[in-house]
Amino acid sequence: MGTGAPPDSLGVLGSRFILAIDASFIPKSGKHTEGLGAFWNGSASRSETGLELSCLALISLTGQHAFPLDIRQTRPKQDRADRLEQYLEQLKDVFSRRLDGLSGQLRAVVADGQYAKKMFMDAVHSEQIAFVTKLQSNANLLYPFTGEHSKRRGARRKWGGKVDFKDWSGWQSVPGDAQERVWTRVVWAPHFARFLRVVVIERLDRKGQVKAHVVLCSTDTTMPAQEIRALYSARFQLEFVFRDAKQFGG
Repeated sequence: MGTGAPPDSLGVLGSRFILAIDASFIPKSGKHTEGLGAFWNGSASRSETGLELSCLALISLTGQHAFPLDIRQTRPKQDRADRLEQYLEQLKDVFSRRLDGLSGQLRAVVADGQYAKKMFMDAVHSEQIAFVTKLQSNANLLYPFTGEHSKRRGARRKWGGKVDFKDWSGWQSVPGDAQERVWTRVVWAPHFARFLRVVVIERLDRKGQVKAHVVLCSTDTTMPAQEIRALYSARFQLEFVFRDAKQFGG
């Protein structure tokens, strides 16, 4: 399901970059290829035997150009290697070796839903950079309690209830395309132990009924909803890096 941003929303981004991270599957037969293992093939929506490469690339938000910084082969499970820990190690290496010249120009690290983990949010936050990603459609999110506290012993009430993705009371409406409704609010994410700026995009059918919704978020709670959407949309430029690598690298 696409999460493309309205064309004019890119104007809020200015002359900046995002750091996008993603992995791509490469089909491979045989039994003796180095690094051969079971990896997720997004095209087939299942795990298959082959190779995987993980790429970190800078993406210019003005020209939408992708500049690969670091590409590594993912080690398979039979090597007792956790793929998420490998991605995190790669990200930290790029932070330590490659980003000194981008001080003040890197707007966010952007990744899809498989990177929506606390360890990635914490690592990026430690660099004082926003992390933008996609959450599950039924993500566990809580409203901060804003009512009057009852006079009783014990700790004060902190949360006002769980987010219901069908009830938009207290949410801010954001302009979007004709076939969608967009909502935003700052909520608490217990799984990540932090507040997030959340953007929910409801996709509508021809009758105006909701057929699906997408949940995006940013660790920067001051980031505008349209910017979060535009940043997440910009990460798709990384697909051209994978396409060229496969075509020209064989």
